[in-house]
Amino acid sequence: MCELLDAEIEDTKFSIVGPGWVKTKIHQETIAAGTKAGDNLQKTKTRLAENAFTSMEDVLASCDWIINAPREIVGGRNFSTAFDLWGSKELDDELKNNYDMYKLRRHGNNFKNRNG
Repeated sequence: MCELLDAEIEDTKFSIVGPGWVKTKIHQETIAAGTKAGDNLQKTKTRLAENAFTSMEDVLASCDWIINAPREIVGGRNFSTAFDLWGSKELDDELKNNYDMYKLRRHGNNFKNRNG
């Protein structure tokens, strides 16, 4: 839907932001669910123990980047705050040259990310 809206409503940018693991109270619900949470119980416990979360500062910065970036760069695309090199000239240039990259079907997932 993001791609369709972006293509059909030319005076508006539509993008998706996947923030990654953000430290919010929702994780307490996973802990409270216990074994009903399945594999997510241990994943959540590990994240909490290691304090391994995407910072809210990064989430807001990635949203600011999307708001301020040209439509040709961010329109109709799906961004990961935790992994994509949002805000970098390198990614901007790649997105300008690859219309399909980071569309919901996630073409271009082999491009460099924040983990190397």
